[in-house]
Amino acid sequence: MKNWLTSLSRSIQFSMLFIFIWIISSIATLVFVDKDYPKLNLSDKLLSPFSSSISSDNFYLLGTDELGRDVLISLLEGATNALMIGLFSVLIAAILGIFIGSAAAYYGDNSLKINTLELIIKTISLATTLLFAVFIIPWTQFEFFSFWLHILFPFIIVILLFIIAKKIGQLSVLTKEITLPLDLIIGRIIEVFESLPTLFILVALSTLINGSWLSISIIIGLTSWPNIAKFTRAEFLKIKQTTFIEASQALGLSKSSIIIKHFLPNAISPVLVSLAFGVASAVIIESTLAFLGLGLNAESASWGNLLASARQNIEAWWLTLFPSLAIFLVIYSCSAIGEKLKI
Repeated sequence: MKNWLTSLSRSIQFSMLFIFIWIISSIATLVFVDKDYPKLNLSDKLLSPFSSSISSDNFYLLGTDELGRDVLISLLEGATNALMIGLFSVLIAAILGIFIGSAAAYYGDNSLKINTLELIIKTISLATTLLFAVFIIPWTQFEFFSFWLHILFPFIIVILLFIIAKKIGQLSVLTKEITLPLDLIIGRIIEVFESLPTLFILVALSTLINGSWLSISIIIGLTSWPNIAKFTRAEFLKIKQTTFIEASQALGLSKSSIIIKHFLPNAISPVLVSLAFGVASAVIIESTLAFLGLGLNAESASWGNLLASARQNIEAWWLTLFPSLAIFLVIYSCSAIGEKLKI
């Protein structure tokens, strides 16, 4: 273990140490820091670093903001929110990207045959679910339990409709099977996503949510999957031509078994690179939205919110320096680890 660590470059060692500190400090903040802290204290507003409170015994290591809140505690809570948003949004993007990219590569344009009636039913069910998700789910009155209830309900309905469509397709003798060019369709969808300005989409979607970390993670994840899908598709296409995949198909293994047992373990390494960069990208997006007043709620700690307050208090240099340094270190560390995974 020691030899492996010493063989790494200084930048990678620093990046791993910073990520470790980021995770540990976020966990410690969740466990030990009172949710009502930092409290407003207007008598201590805009105190510089290493200042003592005017009205209490508090000592502010990194100063205070325009409402008298401790910048150090705000940075730690912002780090916790950034970590949760980064990890959860990447998880959503990874699930979507790996599933879509693997399906596109495995089935290609000539392997997926589907009954016409089954295709119609599945298309209608997906379109209905999408409309339900956009217009009916109470994004602006977000509550954890009600949100998952609204998500699970259409998901279960879609699964049931897919099963019914499959059975109808098997029983129907009036409709013929067609070959669905899945790779072409997914490729065009990815091109559409990449041609649209991501920031404008996120700004538009942010008006539908209430500013919780989970809802922001979802909209970032839903707009970040194309890159992961492209990586997954490229790796699957390379592995698809290998002899052990052809042997698995010749042995009659199911498609799902081949994908899970043979494709994914051999294709996951390049995908990890995009996941590392994805965390950095999610932190940048969250900070940008918060800076524009469209991210986390104003009462929630965020590095972007601190930078936004610095814009109105130019003399308070610490409100610019510390959150900017935190964002830079996260981006640098994730990017360095991502570059290392490429090798």
